[in-house]
Amino acid sequence: MEVEARPRALSARGSGRWQHVLRFLVVMGPGIITANVDNDAGGITTYSLAGARYGYALVWTLVPITIALVVVQEMCARMGAVTGKGLADLIRENFGVRLTFYVMVLLLLADLGNTVAEFAGVAASLEIFGLSRYATVPPAAVFVWWLVVYGSYRRVEKVFLAACLFYLAYVASGGVAIETAADAAQALRPLAGAYCAALFAFGLFNASLFSASVLPLATAYSVCEALGWETGVNKRMREAPHFYGLYTGLIVLGAAIVLVPGIPLIPVMYLSQVANGVLLPVVLVFMLLLINRRDLMGQYTNGTAMNAAAWVTVIVTSGLSLYLAAAVFFGTT
Repeated sequence: MEVEARPRALSARGSGRWQHVLRFLVVMGPGIITANVDNDAGGITTYSLAGARYGYALVWTLVPITIALVVVQEMCARMGAVTGKGLADLIRENFGVRLTFYVMVLLLLADLGNTVAEFAGVAASLEIFGLSRYATVPPAAVFVWWLVVYGSYRRVEKVFLAACLFYLAYVASGGVAIETAADAAQALRPLAGAYCAALFAFGLFNASLFSASVLPLATAYSVCEALGWETGVNKRMREAPHFYGLYTGLIVLGAAIVLVPGIPLIPVMYLSQVANGVLLPVVLVFMLLLINRRDLMGQYTNGTAMNAAAWVTVIVTSGLSLYLAAAVFFGTT
């Protein structure tokens, strides 16, 4: 009896471990997907260009970058937990509508550039197989619009989780001089051999399509929240016309710009990240001013160490953003 019971006990333990793993994935799944939204077409292009130019010389920057990300994300989460409001809403309430409007215009322009980059990624990934952007970008735009407006997140969550694994392929793409998507695909040859083009194309297409679904949605939420308009995919179009109008407009404009003849896809994806870098310090300053207000945060304002880390992040990112902008405009990159 003991011999027979032992395999059953081991089997029960094994199934129990798998249940814990599945529960962990249920909780972390949306976070993993959301985190990978930032690894979009513009991000992948920038990683590849940096790897092509500097090799592994900048790997050490991952440590301070990770620390900065932890600091910023913790502050955002703390403000949301204490106030029950988003950053855009807090900026409007504490700094006025006019200043909020200008900040949202900057956000809208930057995210329009990001949306253009996502559809540029769709075009570049499928051009590897000889498909014209005029045949691929319009259907992709229609699909991402339908996915958010009429689709269900739960139905595609598992697919996106599996697709996240393909981001690991880009670790191997840091050693080639890259000017086109085809060049980046060839950088994966040591890892994938003859299948390098297909692997890169699928990864870039997946990242682009996924981010093109989520990024305009996040932008519409932020702008509508800041200006006091109705938001939410759970509302009908007539109940939240500004929200759906912004989301639709970003997708239509983003796809249309990519279809302009002669638009270079790789520079478009790279410049979208430059716009993000310029906007980031502005948002961080507002965040720091808000989180240190005791009338807003009570006992949950920043401590001395957190403020020091946050202001160092602001100063460093501001300096790097100015340098990057100057390098782009004066052609020194």
